[in-house]
Amino acid sequence: MRGGSKSNFSYGCKYPQNMGKIITGYSNNSNPFLPDPNPLNSNLRSHVVAQKGGSFLNDFGLGDLLLNYYKASDFGKNIWHRYNGNKKLMSAEPTHQPELRKDIKYDHTTADVPKYYEVSTGKAVQNTLTSQNPES
Repeated sequence: MRGGSKSNFSYGCKYPQNMGKIITGYSNNSNPFLPDPNPLNSNLRSHVVAQKGGSFLNDFGLGDLLLNYYKASDFGKNIWHRYNGNKKLMSAEPTHQPELRKDIKYDHTTADVPKYYEVSTGKAVQNTLTSQNPES
């Protein structure tokens, strides 16, 4: 977050140049030899301990080579399976997700508000307070 602009653009930003430092307390990196933090939208995958799978080829953007290897080996295996009358192997394509194509069974339904309103008003009418005043 850098803040305003030094030049006169048509939108006329009125904030100072060091707006980020005013809000966060940290100024911009004035020493270009210090590296900036790694952005989150990097093409290189970070090695997170909780995730498993992949290989070093995916780290360098060569995952398509690996995917095409799996597709070719599945093609060869599927020829053998077809010859023996067996089922095909699951596709190696990462976008092929048959479990996600199934219908979702919802556990919850929406409330029937008019019905609840009728039932609750009926109960409220039965529980009305009567005046216990003997004068009336």
